[in-house]
Amino acid sequence: MSSQTIQDPLLNTVLPSDSLKVKKVLSDGSSAWAGIGVILLAFGFLVFSYFVGQSIYDDYKWKGSYAEINANIDGTCKSKVVIFTDCKVKISYGGQKYEKQFGFIDLGTKDYEVIALQSRLNLSKITLDLAIEKIPSRIFVASIFVVLGIGLIWLGCVALFRNSPRMNKVINALNNNGGMQLALYRYDAAEWEKKKCIRYQLDIDGKKEELKYAIVKKKEAVLPLFITTSDDDYVLVVKDLNTGYFTIVDHALNRFVMNKKDRKEFRSRIDHYIAQQS
Repeated sequence: MSSQTIQDPLLNTVLPSDSLKVKKVLSDGSSAWAGIGVILLAFGFLVFSYFVGQSIYDDYKWKGSYAEINANIDGTCKSKVVIFTDCKVKISYGGQKYEKQFGFIDLGTKDYEVIALQSRLNLSKITLDLAIEKIPSRIFVASIFVVLGIGLIWLGCVALFRNSPRMNKVINALNNNGGMQLALYRYDAAEWEKKKCIRYQLDIDGKKEELKYAIVKKKEAVLPLFITTSDDDYVLVVKDLNTGYFTIVDHALNRFVMNKKDRKEFRSRIDHYIAQQS
């Protein structure tokens, strides 16, 4: 991995005469809003864990006071992801209906025979013997979601508080220094095919920083703009000559601030340049 780019005089003729501006993003590629999305997903896991934990505590709190009742039980327990079992049950008793949903880890594929239970100390607490039996496993499932939530919050904070300021410095240099040019960057084709990301290094504030252009879904619009010459494979980048900062150009040119007409004309010039390389 390197940060070296190749300047081609012909690329200077491709740039529009008007000064270009590059849009600010949190990170490179289609993961621009990944930080916010990951944090929202993390909070979703943590909220889910809270309600699961509350249900577990409810069953555990009245554990010693449950007695068997003759109730109508309707529901299913389905295995998901091989070992995770999710149960959704409706219990009809005393003219009222109670819904019970819980999940646990179980390697078996057997059918479950369940018994309805009611707390002698709190008659509104209706549950199943299976839910009580699987409390340790239910705690383990809830713990998994808590760990996932915390891990995703960490990843989201990295994107927001490390990647975003770093990328803003690059884009500010491109937009404000007046030295914007197009260039070619030789990328690792094997890594792109395997991981769908392109890594590169920039010297930002005297420190070597690794950046990457990564995509989640292989949509043409967010793909890098690949250019193959007689000697190697490259991606098109936009570079600030004063600082050496650059960022990868996307296939649809959505990285640039311009209207549809100008973007179409710009793309036509780039396509003409690419045709000259083949």
